[in-house]
Amino acid sequence: MNGLRFKITNPTDVIQRKLVKGTQWNRWCVDTVTQLQKQHGLKHMVNAGSHIGTVALPLSRVFEHVTCFEPYPPSFKHLEENIHLNQILNIRTINAALGDKKDTVFFTQAPSNNSGGTHSLTQEDIAQGRKSSDRVNKRYSRPILPLDTCDVFDFDLLLMDVEGTEWQALHGAKQKIDQYKPIILTEIWDDPKRIQEKLATSKQDVIDLVEGWGYSLIKHKKDDYLFMPNHLA
Repeated sequence: MNGLRFKITNPTDVIQRKLVKGTQWNRWCVDTVTQLQKQHGLKHMVNAGSHIGTVALPLSRVFEHVTCFEPYPPSFKHLEENIHLNQILNIRTINAALGDKKDTVFFTQAPSNNSGGTHSLTQEDIAQGRKSSDRVNKRYSRPILPLDTCDVFDFDLLLMDVEGTEWQALHGAKQKIDQYKPIILTEIWDDPKRIQEKLATSKQDVIDLVEGWGYSLIKHKKDDYLFMPNHLA
């Protein structure tokens, strides 16, 4: 796909099916970030929820450094295999989730046709019935880390696809967001989905949170929202 090679483990998976056809997954995101990198000379992207690298790998061609957080162990293994397959040297991978405090996550059973839809859940999420916890499978567990506590520095773009935990991931990154003022592009679940998954926050709550930190919502497409720090907007 566009000169990159990807290991295909399930050709019926919605994401891998696109790769088999030679189609870029989330083309809008890749094109938008590529344009921003060129416009602002961005150097370091942090990608939370990297899955198997369908977005991180093509963007590693335009950034000097990419840091990938992917908590789900099978997806993390697949991500590292795809990085190795392409002999990419500027991606650092971390097998953990991002949140607002240190904790442990478990995972829902991955949908057979969309491994990217796997949800990470804390024990509190499970107790409260949040995020499809009826499908939880405790075969795997991984740590949750606030980005503020990680040895990740000097990033100028934060790209997140964290399956409903954007509120927590943003709160856990507030100090570094205040320090570095990165451009933020994040998926935000819409309100019907948030209600279905029994989340305590609305879509507008997340938007208000970021804008309250000196950002402006520039544009969005479907569930992807682009925020620029006010000095760049």
